[in-house]
Amino acid sequence: EVGKAIRDAYHWVKWDPQNVQESDVTYLMMDNAGGHGSNEAVEKYTEDLKNKYKIEIIQQVPRSPETNVLDLGIWMSLQSAVEKEHRGQKNDANSLDK
Repeated sequence: EVGKAIRDAYHWVKWDPQNVQESDVTYLMMDNAGGHGSNEAVEKYTEDLKNKYKIEIIQQVPRSPETNVLDLGIWMSLQSAVEKEHRGQKNDANSLDK
């Protein structure tokens, strides 16, 4: 089960299923892209995660690297690599061939 796998993987996050506290919430960020299942499946596992494992899903804006933290790291890494590779070559027409 997904909830148990998440709790096992992040075993250091405080959570006692016998004594659940309000502060025991863990947030799972989902990128809101297609492929996470039908609406009914998403509703079912969202409720199961919340009720059984105190894991709440936060849906992010789809296809938006500015607001999607999952994509933001990738885009920032890519931008950094490109800037490093082409540092000082912005105005050099020959650098476009690289």
